[in-house]
Amino acid sequence: MRDNSAAQGPPGGSIPLHLGAGTAPINRRTPILLWGLAATGLGLTIAVLLSNGEMRAIVLLLLTILGLVCLSPKRGIYIILVFLPFMYFLRRQVLHFNEFSKTDPILLFPPLVTIAMFLGYMIFYTADFYKYIRRSLLMKLLVALQVLYFLEIFNPLQGSLLVGVAGAMYFMIPMLWVFMGLLLDERGIRRIFMIVMVIGTITAAYGMYQHSFGLSDVEKYEAESKNFVMIFGAKVRVMSTFSSTGDFSFYASITAFLAFAHFWRARTNLTYFVPAGLAASAMFWGSVRGTMFGLAFSIIMFLIVQGRNRPQILLRAIMACVVVGSIYGYLYTYTPIEIWEVSRSKDPFVVRSVSGLAHPTEESSFNARVENWTYVVKSSFTEYPAGRGLGSTTLAARKFEGEAARTVDSMFFELMYGSSPLAALLFLLITLVVFRDLLTLTIKAAEPFTQRVMFGVLAAFFLGSYFGQSLRDSVNSPFAWLLIGWTVREIVARKEAEEARHDAGSTA
Repeated sequence: MRDNSAAQGPPGGSIPLHLGAGTAPINRRTPILLWGLAATGLGLTIAVLLSNGEMRAIVLLLLTILGLVCLSPKRGIYIILVFLPFMYFLRRQVLHFNEFSKTDPILLFPPLVTIAMFLGYMIFYTADFYKYIRRSLLMKLLVALQVLYFLEIFNPLQGSLLVGVAGAMYFMIPMLWVFMGLLLDERGIRRIFMIVMVIGTITAAYGMYQHSFGLSDVEKYEAESKNFVMIFGAKVRVMSTFSSTGDFSFYASITAFLAFAHFWRARTNLTYFVPAGLAASAMFWGSVRGTMFGLAFSIIMFLIVQGRNRPQILLRAIMACVVVGSIYGYLYTYTPIEIWEVSRSKDPFVVRSVSGLAHPTEESSFNARVENWTYVVKSSFTEYPAGRGLGSTTLAARKFEGEAARTVDSMFFELMYGSSPLAALLFLLITLVVFRDLLTLTIKAAEPFTQRVMFGVLAAFFLGSYFGQSLRDSVNSPFAWLLIGWTVREIVARKEAEEARHDAGSTA
């Protein structure tokens, strides 16, 4: 009987490989030998560096290898998002062996890898890039803002060119994550939600450990080296694995919101209270009032878009305004001192949090910011309408001897000050178009859970960018720009689907 197994090919549907009579056999020894030599060389290099105490060099070497793995953009998305919350923790461990450096090259790893991932996208997905530019107003606005950023790098008013280049790390590099969002489907976005929630739970638990047992010696050393004030009375504001209390508190607020949203979806899985409780506790002991408002705003927006059409959503929004207005109308009938007395606590964290939440407009820090923003608006339209340079409002302005360093405490007003009022206008338009597109996606989706969660997350980021710097935060903002990129992808895909149905109907 004839054997047809060879004709049918190997199992799994693979194509059989037929070698001719003169074909040399495949030599597997060469790649195995090369891998062995590379591994041996790497091991010897690490051993020599370790014997000399060059821990920073070892970390940089290992990060270089990790960066090569990230050259596949889809794989790099997950690697970098996992790495970012622990980047400063890794940097602190190096301080056990090496001195603190303000220009630590370890901090360059995420920006350099992000640039490489972006170049990979432009090389392999060029057609998609032009398609999104052509069909998405949001993408046009994002690219226009990036072009303006690039021009402001060379603004001489900020001092050294290094100030502009360093400023690009705060403003331009995080925005490149928009292109990473174009690569993900809905399953990928939900997977990232879970990754953020897990990491947020771990870092919140470590933050609570810091609050209970204090900072480690190396954490204290880093804080002193950066002149970073974190103390109220005798207690320390926790920062967990992040660079500052603010970054950590914002990540915790996103974690708490994601946990709430996942619980709200079915209202049966009580395990979501664990990350929500840990994150909320860590936020409280960080005592960053802005992130507390951000969490509340996320939840409110998430509940508003539970409506299935625009009239329902509008009604929910009106009800939310009435409820919030009534609460603050009641709270403002009391003085801050009376509110403190009701709390019956002398804990500095409690006093700071309660006063800020109950009377936000009467806080000295808020009034100082309003005064600062008023100056920014006046001077930007009269003295420097072309801006003062991309890095003029960042730490880079001081680090590289910039000429126009100014603390603004608002990304929106930073854009007005450093990149001209046109940049602030573009950012305002981006805000409006993002939520317009998200609202469209939410209403038309068959199962809109992902879109509703994104609505809440991005609401916190944009609120935090008008009253803070959330969308230029090098640790947290890549997540938000990724979601904005996915919004571009989905709105274009919906337009294409509608056009295809219209063409099919016309043909019929």
